[in-house]
Amino acid sequence: MHPIKRRRDVAAENGADHVIDSAKEDAGYAIKQLTGGRGADVILEMSGYSLVLQASIKGLNKYNYGICESVAPMAVAKIAF
Repeated sequence: MHPIKRRRDVAAENGADHVIDSAKEDAGYAIKQLTGGRGADVILEMSGYSLVLQASIKGLNKYNYGICESVAPMAVAKIAF
């Protein structure tokens, strides 16, 4: 997921199964739709943007353990779960 089209294109060219335009849709909701409502078991969030991290967390599987890896600075602790 990324708001910049070129970055989404690069992800698709390198094997991403799905790309999400986070500027146009709720990425967490889109992830839930792609997984039939289940949510992802693992999300690798590498943009460092706090809003993308928050959307990633919303897309995680809430029935089992989920892992969300991010490079966002620790100062971004105001994340709503």
